[in-house]
Amino acid sequence: MTIQELSTKYATSPFKVDGYCVPSPHLGAYLHEWERVSRSYNNSKGDFIDVTIAQKDKFNWHYEQISLAELRALDGYIKNRISTGTNSFSVTSWTPDRGYVTKVCYLGAPIQMTPLGKLDETAGIGYLKFEYHWIQIKGYKSLTQG
Repeated sequence: MTIQELSTKYATSPFKVDGYCVPSPHLGAYLHEWERVSRSYNNSKGDFIDVTIAQKDKFNWHYEQISLAELRALDGYIKNRISTGTNSFSVTSWTPDRGYVTKVCYLGAPIQMTPLGKLDETAGIGYLKFEYHWIQIKGYKSLTQG
């Protein structure tokens, strides 16, 4: 299965990577969170100062069950892009406050794969539990730069 075939199969899915439709992640898990970027220092009085300078979206795509063929299509596309020297992807995902949004993200760690039963590597048959973490490259700047 190719990324194009995967996108055609999931054409109604609002979740996308670089415009390709992908299977919707398991919505029971935490899907969105904020990554806080701050600058910390001690002032001349020795007080610890921590100033938030930006917030970034973090999308956690957790799949309770994804087929090995579907995972290979998505993972192969991502690895191919990374091998060309880029770790920048246009990702459409869901947030509780803004609904579906598209952000430029990088693929964070950890990437976890757990086989669910027996996998037939050569035939590409089987299912896995899988997780991706997408982190926005440029965040929202805070009004107070400290």
